[in-house]
Amino acid sequence: MNTLDNFCTSCNIRFIMEDRIAKLEMLAAEQDHTIDELSQVIARQWSEIDGLKKKLEMMTKRFAALEEQALPETPVTRPPHY
Repeated sequence: MNTLDNFCTSCNIRFIMEDRIAKLEMLAAEQDHTIDELSQVIARQWSEIDGLKKKLEMMTKRFAALEEQALPETPVTRPPHY
């Protein structure tokens, strides 16, 4: 192999490595973008979950109050066998 062949082989290896690095950088950028999008989705979902928890707690209290109002008061009486 002469010097020119060594140079071309070296250039090809360098080109291949630069291409691989560029592809990895693009992949990392795409993954960063996806992570940011997922983080935003999770934040919105947590906000919605918190709102739903508050509504559920309010409805549970309201239901308990309505249930209490709907039940007739049973007087405390002695059983008939006394």
